Amino acid sequence: MMITREYIFNDWIADMKMDEETYEYINLFIVSGSIYVTKNWLESGQNKTPKEMAEILNNFINKGLSNMR
Repeated sequence: MMITREYIFNDWIADMKMDEETYEYINLFIVSGSIYVTKNWLESGQNKTPKEMAEILNNFINKGLSNMR
């Protein structure tokens, strides 16, 4: 989870003045969700390319549900 902190959350923490406890909850949610989505994709036949999956996860992490329309 240190990778997510280094590449994603340091800016969020600074920009949003997020406390450590809130950061930990958000980090756990995003990391565990990403792992489950990737596991499900691998087990279901990989109908999307790795690039498409990376874009889906990246867009969701960075923009939330409003981006999924």
